[in-house]
Order: sequence, then structure tokens, then C-alpha cells
Amino acid sequence: MSAIRSFKIVAGYIIIGIVGTIIATAGASTLQIWQVRKVISRTDALLRGNSVEAALGQLYQAEYWASRYPVLEVQLNMATIKCHVKRQDMMTAGETARKILDGKFAKARPSRNLFEIIQNIPNYIIIKAWDDNKLNCYSGYEELVNAVRQSGNYPRLVSVSKEIISIDPNSTLARSVKNYIPVESVAAQPVAATNKVEQAPPPTDHRKLLENYVAQKDWEKALNECNILLGASPDDQSVIGLRKLALVKGKRWAVVTAANAPSYNASGRFMKGMPAGYVLDVIDIIKASREELAMCSAIVGTSSETNFLVRTRDTVVHIGDFRKLSEESQKLFSRRLDISSQIASLRTKLTTTVVESKNPHTAEYKAAKQAHETYWAQVRELQKKRDDSSTSYDDRMRLSDELRKMKGEDIRLGMALEEAKKKYDEASRKNNLNIHSPELASLEKELADIQGKIKLLD
Repeated sequence: MSAIRSFKIVAGYIIIGIVGTIIATAGASTLQIWQVRKVISRTDALLRGNSVEAALGQLYQAEYWASRYPVLEVQLNMATIKCHVKRQDMMTAGETARKILDGKFAKARPSRNLFEIIQNIPNYIIIKAWDDNKLNCYSGYEELVNAVRQSGNYPRLVSVSKEIISIDPNSTLARSVKNYIPVESVAAQPVAATNKVEQAPPPTDHRKLLENYVAQKDWEKALNECNILLGASPDDQSVIGLRKLALVKGKRWAVVTAANAPSYNASGRFMKGMPAGYVLDVIDIIKASREELAMCSAIVGTSSETNFLVRTRDTVVHIGDFRKLSEESQKLFSRRLDISSQIASLRTKLTTTVVESKNPHTAEYKAAKQAHETYWAQVRELQKKRDDSSTSYDDRMRLSDELRKMKGEDIRLGMALEEAKKKYDEASRKNNLNIHSPELASLEKELADIQGKIKLLD
């Protein structure tokens, strides 16, 4: 009897422990949801105050918890879309909207430690019961349209609307955004004759055939169509250009002309800025809905990926094979890259020594930047310790409390940094106009001479 009684007592304690654990984890889930919703609700206020980086920082910080609840993660990513539009990063905003459309956030993030495994029990009930009827696969694009419309960027609004219609012209959102696209005039169609008359077959559209062959990279047939079109119009520059391309089997190369030109990986995510002077192999030209992009690989210069995307407006594209240029011509481009890098480095050095010494806001800006970086370094360190699977439950709760106490400080530091940077940049622009250096003048003269020689190659 004593054994049975002991068994019942132990079993009772086990049940109490299990129920208590479930209640505790349910409380933790509720707290996580409340914290993430609080961050999302603060986004609009931060954007109105032009504190975009502070808003994004908070959203990224909350993303780890939000990823456990699909509805909450969609709402959080909708808030990040507004931030990206505010900072004019339309590529990332569009990519996020596309992820929502593709259901990337439809499932909760897998558990990473014992606490999260136990938390799956109340989370399963929360996720099943939590259904936001206002959300659907187009919610990201709806947020994108609203944010772009409020920004006043009408050309971008038109391109986003066209993209939505191309996905599904019969969707409710597609029908609602049609009003944003200007109505194109359609030429009146001739009225068909009452009596059917046998007509000759329509003439061959050689220009259309040329476009198709170029798209298919069938260069021999494209060259033949070019010759036919030039026989009728010898001065047609568009056809002359395509004929040159067909003669070299579609080979092209490009030179980066914009300073710090952004490059993207194949999925459209930003990689890094590329300095002016990089020489690139052009693999293909892609006409996207928003931008014309060149798929490239580096010839002169280095890149973290073999293939990457750059905007064609940041480059000058040449027809032919860079490697078949004379050795002297290739050296000219390499030298231009070297000099461009030296000029950029020297300007940075002069800006640091001359401009900063004259800038009355340098100390304030550096202090604000250091405080901002220190704060986020501390946050990342605490998050790392909290999310470590070896961290005990008590330590995890203590670390969560420390992170909670730090909330709000990021807003103050972010706003202070933006204000200090605004004053610093304004003063730097005024001082930057007065930089003079014999070494800089010599390099710029040499660069101008090389640019003149390169123009002669064309």
C-alpha cells in the first residue's frame, strides 16, 4: 500500500510539474507575442520621425520571436516593407512581398532548444486558434502598394501595379491597382469587309524575327535577319548594333562607371558596392519590371560570387570580348581602375584630415555612432547567450529581462545618431568643396588622359 501511495504522490508531482511547465511556457509565448506586436505598432511613429534605421533595428531584433508565429511574422515583414520603401530600397521591399506571396512565412520556425520544444505545446493551440482574416498571400504586395503610393513615387507605383497584374490579373488586388496604370491609346481597328476576299499572306516581320533570334541567342539567324533589315534601311542604328552583337556571338563586357555601384546576387539580395573602373564580363541583359540588369562576372576586380547582377545604368556596356583587346588596351582599363581607387582613397583621407578637422559636428557624430554600435553589440551578445541551447531556464529569463530593460534605448540612440549625422553631413558637404591637393589634381589629370585614350578605342 505504501508503494502505491508513493507512486501516486510521485505521479501527482510529475503532473503538477508538467502542467506548471506548460502554463509557464504559455505565459512566455504570450509575452513574446505582446513584445513583437508592440514593436510593430511603434514602426509608424518611428517612420514619421524619419527614424528608419531605428525602426528596422527593432523589427530585426523581434524577428527571432516572431518566426515562431506565422501570422505575427507576416505582420512584422509587412512593417519591414514600409521601412524599405522609406529608405528607397525597393528591391528588398519587393523581395519581402514576394516571400509573403510564396508562403515563406506560412510555417513556424523549428525549435532550436529544449525550452522551445516544450513551448510547442501551447504554441500549437495559439497558432491553430489565431487566424487573421485580413491577411492573405497578397498582403505583402498590398502593403507595398500603399507605402509606394504614400511616398509619391508614381513611376514606381505603376511598375509595382504591373507586376501584381502579371502575377494574377484576376486577383482582387490586381483589379484594384489597374487604376494606377495609365490607359494607353489603342489605334482604331479597320472594319472588316462584308464580302470575304482572299488576301495575300501578311509580309514577314523580320524585325520581330530578329528580336526572337536574339532572345534565343541564335546568332547566325539573327545575323541573317540583320542583313535583310539593313538592305532596306542601311542607317538603322538599332539593327547595326544588333548586327555587331551577332558577329561576336553575343559577347559583351562592361565597365562600372558609378561610384559604389550596388551589386546583387541571383535572388536580388544586395551584396556590396563596386567602385568605378571594374571591368565585367556580361553574361546576359535582363529586363526586369523595375530595372534593366546585367548578369556579370568580374574580369578586373574581385567579387564574393562568380555571377552577380548590376544595374546597366551604373555601367557602360561594350560589344565584343575584352580578352581579345590588345594588351595595351587592357592595361589602359586596369590602370583606370587603379587610379580611380587611388583617387577614392585619397579623397577619403583628405576628407578625414581636412574636412573632419573643419567640421564642428565631428565629435558629436562619432560619439553618437559609438554609442549606437556599442548598444547593438551588447544586444547581440545578450541574444546569443539567451538563445544558446546550453543556457539554463533561469539564465534565459534573466537575459530576457535584461534585453527587455534595454528596449526604448535603441530609439533614443537611433534618433540621436540620425540627427548628429544630418548635421555632420551638411557641414561635410560645405567643406568638401574646398579640398585642394597637388597629388589629387595629378591623379585626376592622368585619369582624364586615360579616359580620352579609351574613348578612341570605341
